[in-house]
Amino acid sequence: MVCNQSEKSNGMINHHWSDCFNDWINSCGLMDYKNPTRSFTWSNNQEQPIMAAIDKVFCTTDFDQHYPLASISAGSRAGSDHVPLILNLGETPKRTNNIFRFEKWWLEREDFHQIVVSCWDAPCSFSKPLDKLQYKIRKGRK
Repeated sequence: MVCNQSEKSNGMINHHWSDCFNDWINSCGLMDYKNPTRSFTWSNNQEQPIMAAIDKVFCTTDFDQHYPLASISAGSRAGSDHVPLILNLGETPKRTNNIFRFEKWWLEREDFHQIVVSCWDAPCSFSKPLDKLQYKIRKGRK
């Protein structure tokens, strides 16, 4: 489906279906992420091709507020009549420290037991059990 005439290279669309599509988008409260790198995302691969922007990415306003730097780019159309759309959430990946590995020699430290007890008994603001466990392990690692 296309939303308007500018989303099809020949401009010929069924206005009834386009209006229905736009009504559905509005009734669901969706926003269309525009693709700034390509006007059209589909081609019929004919000698005189008809192209259209039928591949779309929609989001809710909640999603847009949570990921304000989100953007769309187009991938290579190789092997398909569609252009894949790539969603970038605009977040830089967090660098993780080295993997936690338990060292056997820690057991030989006189204060080992006390360190574990103090980490385990420390107040924790998380409510989910897995989040609590991860917090306590991180605290012990430090």
